[in-house]
Amino acid sequence: MLESMAPGQFVSPGKGYIVNQSAIRVIKSDYIEIQGHKIPLAKRKYRQFQENYLKFIFGQDA
Repeated sequence: MLESMAPGQFVSPGKGYIVNQSAIRVIKSDYIEIQGHKIPLAKRKYRQFQENYLKFIFGQDA
């Protein structure tokens, strides 16, 4: 449902979490940081998560 309202804005960094990409401040290989909170990032999702984040921030040409 979130995808239909705001395409690409909300993502899941790991099981049990949904985050707003515009709120992300730091992406590390094992966590992301939002407002000082560290949220676990599944290691198998790191590369794709980072690519999707860059596309979201800089547009489809990133």
